Amino acid sequence: MNTDPIPALKREAGAQLAVLVAGWNADDIAYLLGTDRSRIAELRRGKLDRFSLETLIKFLTRAGRIVELRVMEPVRPYRKPHRGSLDAAHGGAGTTRSKDRPH
Repeated sequence: MNTDPIPALKREAGAQLAVLVAGWNADDIAYLLGTDRSRIAELRRGKLDRFSLETLIKFLTRAGRIVELRVMEPVRPYRKPHRGSLDAAHGGAGTTRSKDRPH
């Protein structure tokens, strides 16, 4: 299983940049992004292997975009708790809270 997130992040950044550079004169967009027209030509051809993720992010921010990195726990499939298991911290099956106990 490939767990390297960089290629997918580069594809996302590249897709966003492709929209930004479309319709612009290569010299103008190169000036805005702080690069040269040959690098813009590479972007337009989708040659993302020639760019680091850091460079793509710099281009996006120079074009006025906000780039965020989110780190999340993976979504795990729901599992039904085992019968009779105690999980007081989460109010799971088999848990009796003090207010529910008969006095």
